[in-house]
Amino acid sequence: MKQLLRLAVGCVLVLGTLSVTGCGGGGEDHGGAVRNETPVDKENRSSDVVVQRVAAAYYSQMEQIDVGRQQQEAQDGQSDEPGPAPPPSSATGRVVDRRGMGIGGADVLIESEVADPGLGQGKTDEDGRFDVPLEHTAYRGLDVIVTREGYERSAYGSIYGGMVDFELKLDRKIDGTYLRSVVACENREERLWMLLEIIGDRQMDPVIQEIYPFLGDLRADLLDVVRSGGFDAIDDGRSSPAERAREFLELWHDPADASLFSDAAPADISGETIEEVCAKWADHHFEEMTDAPRTHNWWFDDPIYGPDEQHALIRFGVMYAHWGYSQLLVLVRHDQVWQLGTVKEHLGWHNLREPDDG
Repeated sequence: MKQLLRLAVGCVLVLGTLSVTGCGGGGEDHGGAVRNETPVDKENRSSDVVVQRVAAAYYSQMEQIDVGRQQQEAQDGQSDEPGPAPPPSSATGRVVDRRGMGIGGADVLIESEVADPGLGQGKTDEDGRFDVPLEHTAYRGLDVIVTREGYERSAYGSIYGGMVDFELKLDRKIDGTYLRSVVACENREERLWMLLEIIGDRQMDPVIQEIYPFLGDLRADLLDVVRSGGFDAIDDGRSSPAERAREFLELWHDPADASLFSDAAPADISGETIEEVCAKWADHHFEEMTDAPRTHNWWFDDPIYGPDEQHALIRFGVMYAHWGYSQLLVLVRHDQVWQLGTVKEHLGWHNLREPDDG
C-alpha cells in the first residue's frame, strides 16, 4: 500500500509539472499547449502597454496645443478686418507642463511688440492660469514671456487681437539635477514622461554635453521609445521623439545597438589614448577637406565620460578668419584601446566669434 501511495504521489507531481510547463517541459509550446507567461514576459508586456499609453497621451496633448495655436491664428486674422472689436484690457491664459498640468507660481510678462515694453505682469495661480491687466489697449500685437524656477524661459511673440485663454507649454530645464532625478525614478510611466522632457518637442534643444554622462543609464528607456513604434510621428515639424532617442543612442554608441546607427565611422581610427585618436582625426579631417586650407586654429575640448569611463564625447572646433564649425566625436574603449565610433556635425558660425550655446 505504501508503495502504491508513493507511485500515486509521483504521478500527481509529474502531472502537476506538466500542467505548469506544458508538454515537453521547459515552458515550450508543443501540440497546442499554452506556454505560461514568465515574469519577464509580464514585465515586457506591461512595459509595452505603458509606452503606448504615454505615447497616446503625449500626442493628444500636442494636438490640443496645435488646436489652440490655430484658434489664436484665426483670431489674429480677424483683427485686421474692418471694424474689429477693441482689444481686451487684460491678457488671459494658462501655463502648462508637457502633460498638460498647470504650473503655478510662474512669472508672466506681457509686452507690446512695438516700442512699449511692460504692458503688464503677474503670476499664475495653482492651476497655471493667469489674468494680467494691461496698462492700455493701444496695442496691435503682444509678446509674452514666462519664467519659472526649474523650467526654461518661454517666449511667444506677435499675438494679434489680444491674448485670450492663450496656452503656453514650459519645458523643464535639463541639467544634472533633473537628469539624476530621471535616473532615480522607479515608476515606469513617470520616468517615461520625464524622458520626454529631453526627447520631446522643445523650444530649445537640450545641451548634449549635459546629457551625455547619463545616456548609459537611460539607454534601456531610449530603446523602448525607438522600438515601440508609438513615438514615430513628427512632433515639431522636423523629427520625432523616436528619432531623437535614436540619435542619443548613436552618441552613446553601444555596439549592441549598431543596427540603429545611421552612419558608420568616417574613418577607422584608434589609439591607446584619447589624445592620440583626436590627433589622428584632425589629420584625417583636414586631408579630406577640399574647400578650405588647413588652419592652425583648431582644438579639442576636454572629454566628457560616461560613468563606466569606456565612453567619451569630445568636441572638435575649427576657426578660420570669419567662420568656423565644431564636430562631436564619439569614442568607445575596447580592450584598453579607444576607437572612434562616429562623428556628428555640431555647430557652424559665420562671424568673428563662436556661438555661446556650444
